[in-house]
Parts: sequence; C-alpha cells; structure tokens
Amino acid sequence: MPYKFTVPTGWKWVEWGSYYYYNDETHVATPPKPLDVTVDDKVLSFELDTHLNSKGTDATRLVFSVLVEPVAGTKPDVYKDGQAVVGKDGQALLPVKTALWGITQ
Repeated sequence: MPYKFTVPTGWKWVEWGSYYYYNDETHVATPPKPLDVTVDDKVLSFELDTHLNSKGTDATRLVFSVLVEPVAGTKPDVYKDGQAVVGKDGQALLPVKTALWGITQ
C-alpha cells in the first residue's frame, strides 16, 4: 500500500520515523519498525504492507510517528495544508494540521 505525507507550509521533515500496531483492548504496542522512505521536497512517501486485525502481531490501530519542525521565519499559527494520501491514486485523502504556538530555542 503506498503512502504519501505532505508536510504543511512552513514546516520541514526532521526524521522519517517509524510505525507500530497498537491494540486498544490490551493496550499493547508492537515494537516500532523504521520506515524506508523517499523524500522529495515536502513529500515523504513509502510503501508498506499494512493490515489490521488479521493476525496476532497486528492490532486495532496502525500508528505512524514522523517528526517535523518549523523552518526559519515560520510564524506562530495553525497550518492546515498538509495531507496524508493512502492507497493508489489517492484512495484515501486525510487532512494534516500542525500548530506552532511559539518559538523555542
């Protein structure tokens, strides 16, 4: 299954992160696995054989962990133009929103 994450305006990718399965009933997560990604400007993309509730090692939720940070000059605000596209031809388009509350050193 192809995935494409587009970082919102004013943000950049810091780390490509990992994914894991989380079981809502037992509150147990599988060990995180690193993502093998391609980064093209603001788009992070990868392919992953994902599944939920199909065998003992998966669970009710698939969780992705990726890190972004604001680029120089980004003002505190809410940026809503990021997106996550799941599947071929954008079968599922999910909005991504980031908020910058203040600048920290």
